[in-house]
Amino acid sequence: MPAPKGHANYDVDHLAGRPEIYTEDVLNKMADDLMKWLETPTNVLFKDFCLDQKINPRKMLKWAEDNERFRAAYEFAKERQQSRLLNGGLNDIYNGTVMKFIMTNVHGWSDKQEMKVSGDAENPMLFALTNSSNNSTELVNEGH
Repeated sequence: MPAPKGHANYDVDHLAGRPEIYTEDVLNKMADDLMKWLETPTNVLFKDFCLDQKINPRKMLKWAEDNERFRAAYEFAKERQQSRLLNGGLNDIYNGTVMKFIMTNVHGWSDKQEMKVSGDAENPMLFALTNSSNNSTELVNEGH
């Protein structure tokens, strides 16, 4: 989209807001800010922290890769988030469906169902016929 009439052209590489490249000092401060933000028990969603800081929430993963101190703060924050969600769910503070959604998508939780499978991997038809009738094995073995 062009700039409005009489307005200088937009320089997409230098839009207003925080810089794209963060110095180590800035990332260290962000790590400290995240840890301070976690002190409030109702702070659960990282997106809220990012919106308060006027930053893109996707930047947190990049910062965790680039800065050791931020990585430690981020990992601690994820553990704190998981704990708060679980406690909130157990105490009916948070909606169980929403909590399950977050735990599945953010923390890698999943529903597991165990299903026992048995039989003959080499000859699955024999297994199926044997289980359906005691005389069925004769039908399979007669053709050999």
